[in-house]
Amino acid sequence: NWFTRYKGDQCLVETLGAWLKRSKTTGKPEQKVTLAVIRSTEIDSAGEQDDALFRSALENVMRRLEQGVRKAFDRGFEVAVLATDHGFLYLPHRAAGDQVTKPSGQLKVCHARYAFGKVDPADHLICFGGPQLGYRLAEEARLAVPASLGTFTKPPEYVHGGLSLQEALVPVVTVTQVQKVKTPKRLPVTLRYREKKEAVLRTLRPAVTVQVGGAEAPELAFDEGWANRQADILIKVTTADGAEAGRVDPNRYLDPDTGTLQIGPGTTTQIPVRIHEEVRGSVTVRAVDPTTQKTYDTITFELEILE
Repeated sequence: NWFTRYKGDQCLVETLGAWLKRSKTTGKPEQKVTLAVIRSTEIDSAGEQDDALFRSALENVMRRLEQGVRKAFDRGFEVAVLATDHGFLYLPHRAAGDQVTKPSGQLKVCHARYAFGKVDPADHLICFGGPQLGYRLAEEARLAVPASLGTFTKPPEYVHGGLSLQEALVPVVTVTQVQKVKTPKRLPVTLRYREKKEAVLRTLRPAVTVQVGGAEAPELAFDEGWANRQADILIKVTTADGAEAGRVDPNRYLDPDTGTLQIGPGTTTQIPVRIHEEVRGSVTVRAVDPTTQKTYDTITFELEILE
């Protein structure tokens, strides 16, 4: 009601369940709505009804809260604030002494974690009078809470109402939608050997041509997004059965720490490859993305080495 009085018809107030039932295309709030107040009491309801149910319910509630935030972004809101009116204690393993003596006196209210009325002070209690609470109370009226994490009743697993940090200090989580970043298109990387993709090789030290950018190189060179970007390329040399058959020799583009080539767009260069002395037969040279292990391009050699 306070939000509605404050924002008028710019405010939408409803339960989390009703909010999640809204689709992206139907039931859309009017354009003038600038504030949506979405309420949920599911955590309290589950905790106070059934201790065994609470654990599974809590996970489900957190998932529904996430869905609620995503729904807010889908409907055009830019910021979602998650807040609560109080915290709670969840203590599934209670120990001896967790149940403390109920306050004596003329009590008007006695909850698991607080009591109110003409409370008799005691060492196991923390008591507050009217001036400390900011209320006008009868002179002998006090609010009493346990000085420990104990309860005045048989200890349930879920409880709230006292002055523990978990009950009294609650977080406010602000989630801001970020603009979706376009996934950069992959730089085309091609391999050739003397302008061929397959060749008969009579040397164990071929120079493989690596081209980054290809036909798109002139465009990419002037594209701000690619201006300072280099392609990370891993060269793999393998036999027909996948065994390692060689490696890249040192060159100006090779990072000795990672073993990858770092070549900018619009570059065509020859990279020296060293094939192991004992290798014969079919050899494949692949240019691979070192992060995703996806293959950029492949060339195949058939070794014919004179003994």
